[in-house]
Amino acid sequence: MISVAIGIHDPQGEYACHAGAMLASLFARTTQPVCAHVFHNATLTADNRDRLSAIARHFRQELRFYPVALPEAVRPLGGHVTEGALFRLLLPDLLPVDKVIYFDCDIVVGLDIDELWRLDLQGKPVAAALDPGFPSFPDHILRRIRATGIQTTNYFNSGVLVMDLKHLREKYRLFHQAVDFLLRFPDSVFHDQDALNRLFEEKFRLLDPRFNRVVSRTPSKEWNQQAIWHFAGVKPWKVYSSAQDMLYWKALQQTPWRDEVLDRLAGAMASTIRQMNAMLNR
Repeated sequence: MISVAIGIHDPQGEYACHAGAMLASLFARTTQPVCAHVFHNATLTADNRDRLSAIARHFRQELRFYPVALPEAVRPLGGHVTEGALFRLLLPDLLPVDKVIYFDCDIVVGLDIDELWRLDLQGKPVAAALDPGFPSFPDHILRRIRATGIQTTNYFNSGVLVMDLKHLREKYRLFHQAVDFLLRFPDSVFHDQDALNRLFEEKFRLLDPRFNRVVSRTPSKEWNQQAIWHFAGVKPWKVYSSAQDMLYWKALQQTPWRDEVLDRLAGAMASTIRQMNAMLNR
């Protein structure tokens, strides 16, 4: 059985639907049995939990929930590091399996993840795809990242990770090492992603880009490819930026939030129009 994991921190009650769209797209595309492990805090409501469970039942897949209370060590980090982003750091400690695929929730799965699951990690603790935006980051951003000691030649995006949890349990103290990095570098640009890059630089298995294609960094001529699509940066539920956004809306249509799709899409389009008007009137 394929094990996947996601993290949900949802103080406004609006994030669970994005997790639902991601799970629906994953279940719809994957032919093998999947167990999705949902790590969450008290912000996940009973109603949203029931909706997520309904998605798994519809696709005849398995869903398990894990309430998480973060240790005291994270309190000094402040609001710049969200709780949900830190849940993946606890996977080696809390998830009783040897291997897992971690997904951010701003993702739509457009291929069967069985191939990703069967990937040989070649003795590495994690596998990840390079961040396609990194080469074009402004110089001041690159300087801040390099100031943390990160070698930026192979900077990866942490939205999709294949994690050898057995290896991580034996050789690392992932949560404590990452939190120590964040405490030492409170102004790190990408927070926990920077921490993971510092820990695993030169020690990760490189993924093919199709396993983590950032929509805003992919030319439109490549949008018809089968891939795992990552809406990093520009979120389709906030603004309508391209036809590729319809992947998200179609995935949401397969969830218990289907009756809200048109209203939510209209809201994203209205936000886009407001932004365009503001730019034109400057």
